[in-house]
Amino acid sequence: MKWFANLRISRKLILGFLIVSILGLIIGLVSIVAILKITDNENKLYENNTKAAISLGNAQQACLSVDVNIRDLFIYSEQDRSAYYDSISKNLDLVETELNN
Repeated sequence: MKWFANLRISRKLILGFLIVSILGLIIGLVSIVAILKITDNENKLYENNTKAAISLGNAQQACLSVDVNIRDLFIYSEQDRSAYYDSISKNLDLVETELNN
């Protein structure tokens, strides 16, 4: 430690600032690596969970449309039934497509 005491004040200050800047650089690099990992995990989370939730929402909406069309099938006249059958078939295909994604 005697070597440090023998240094001039300007050299001590330069050494101190150099140590602080090296620590800042290390902390900055570690932070950048952590941010990159967070970004990667965020993208994986979107790909795996959010898209599935959107597909389930679309499937639920199609199921509700099927329910309404079945109700209307029994309420309205014979002439409208073919349109309701087509709509039910289309919505069931949509449910199957969304659930297979």
